[in-house]
Order: sequence, then structure tokens, then C-alpha cells
Amino acid sequence: MTIENKPGHIKAKIIEGRLSGFYQKVCLLEQAFVKDDSVNIEQLHQQKSREIGASVTINRFVHFEVCA
Repeated sequence: MTIENKPGHIKAKIIEGRLSGFYQKVCLLEQAFVKDDSVNIEQLHQQKSREIGASVTINRFVHFEVCA
């Protein structure tokens, strides 16, 4: 989709949507939680920190990719 001929406010919305989609794929904290896709990792992290009553730190993670 080309956005050259779109008005400025429409261009901004398109770019914002593309960046949001990019970050949801690339950034760990923006990704959907596997067991409940209505929650992202950042929200889950905050929720678990509240439940435990202490700050939870993510030290490392593993990325799995399914290749067809």
C-alpha cells in the first residue's frame, strides 16, 4: 500500500499502525502472551509483580520459531 497520496493525518495513522505491528512482532514486552493473547508480556509482567508483591526481573528469554 502506498501512502504518498494520502492526507497527513491518514499517513500518521498508517505509520503508527505499521510501527505497532512491527513492535508486536519484534519486542518481547509488546508480544502477546502465548496462553492468553488478550494480554501482552508487559501486562503479564506487571500483574505477576503485583501478585508476588515484589519487582520481577526478566533476565533472559528464548525465542522459538516454527518453520514450515
